[in-house]
Amino acid sequence: MPTRRQEKVARMVKEAVSDAIANHLSDPRIEGLVSVTRVVIAPDLRQANVYISIFGKSEAAQNKTYDAITHARRRIQALLAGKLQMKFCPVLHFHR
Repeated sequence: MPTRRQEKVARMVKEAVSDAIANHLSDPRIEGLVSVTRVVIAPDLRQANVYISIFGKSEAAQNKTYDAITHARRRIQALLAGKLQMKFCPVLHFHR
């Protein structure tokens, strides 16, 4: 069962990652609607599993969007580090 701190950090990560994907990435491969459905934080707060849902025209477009988001993982993580006031920024792992 996650602690209150884990839940708070997960909520902050979810909001920051959603904002980064929607407003700060200008990759033309990102098409359709991308939604962050859930974030699971490790007990030590150093790992974050980010679950996303992609609604696109076709399966190929969805795969391109997922590849673009995983390719931009470090950029998203850098934007996240600017918003979190923590000693460590969690390492992001994206899942569909």
